[in-house]
Amino acid sequence: MHEEQTFTEKILKKFLLPFLIVLISVFALFQHIFVGRGIEINPPKIIAFEKGSSIQSFAKKLKEEKVISSGSLLVSMIVLLGNEKKVQAGSYFFHKSDGALFVAKRLLAGDFGIAPIKITFPEGFNRFQMADRLAELLPNFEVNQFLERTENLEGTLFPETYFFMLDDNPNAVIEKLTKTFEEKIEEHFKEESKEKTWEDTLILASIVEKEVRGETDKKIVAGIFQNRLKIGMALQADSTLAYVTGRDSYALTKEDLKSENLYNTYKYKGLPPTPIGNPGIEAIEAVLNSTPNDYLYFLTDKSGDVYYAKTFEEHKRNKANYLHAI
Repeated sequence: MHEEQTFTEKILKKFLLPFLIVLISVFALFQHIFVGRGIEINPPKIIAFEKGSSIQSFAKKLKEEKVISSGSLLVSMIVLLGNEKKVQAGSYFFHKSDGALFVAKRLLAGDFGIAPIKITFPEGFNRFQMADRLAELLPNFEVNQFLERTENLEGTLFPETYFFMLDDNPNAVIEKLTKTFEEKIEEHFKEESKEKTWEDTLILASIVEKEVRGETDKKIVAGIFQNRLKIGMALQADSTLAYVTGRDSYALTKEDLKSENLYNTYKYKGLPPTPIGNPGIEAIEAVLNSTPNDYLYFLTDKSGDVYYAKTFEEHKRNKANYLHAI
């Protein structure tokens, strides 16, 4: 009996034990490839795969962050399914650990795991307003960094509806805004862009954008401002003062109108130093192709209706009639 047990043990050790080891190894490999550990990652991770970087370094990062258990296995899965060059650059969201096969498929399909955030910047929004909206919708957005890096870019941050990722930094946002501006200028003003600089056009367009609504009024008002510039008359635009005071036309004070600020176009003739916002295509078009007219004055009531005048006396009558003040 003792000899039979010894023989049985020998058989088990020779055949069954290696089989069990192989079975366990296959099961573990199956887990790594197909299932992963399924452990919740707290807090969830947003990990960026930068364009031009290697998949090996990204796989190492994913392993360090406990998204996968084997970086080399992930690389093998990517090679098996396609190749490294097909991996989509971008920011990937992970809330639990996953199998190498599943992660590989996500990377090759550009499945980032989070929906982009839709952000709309209305025409005329200045960089401060843009910063506020970005901070409201993108967690941990560096507002001060955005404002610092856009100090000389007012007017070229194109107002449009964009889609951003949760972890987009100011550089990524600024690049998208300025690139869109360049594309829109090329699309709509291809001939003009070859032969002119845009600084003065953008400054005036940003003022027009803030002063009136509607294509027709924008073209007339652009013509009025150009008439004033030609004869050396101050623009007297409330919107330029509002840019620095934060108060709209109806809240400006007498002290505001006397201020020494270079954006005070009541006191200083010519254009202000920079655009006061980011104009849309319609306002830029209005400046480039304004409606010729003999007006020197206009006012806008609270309903947005615009009234024009050729003389100051006529302008005063309009104020009395439509703003109830002289």
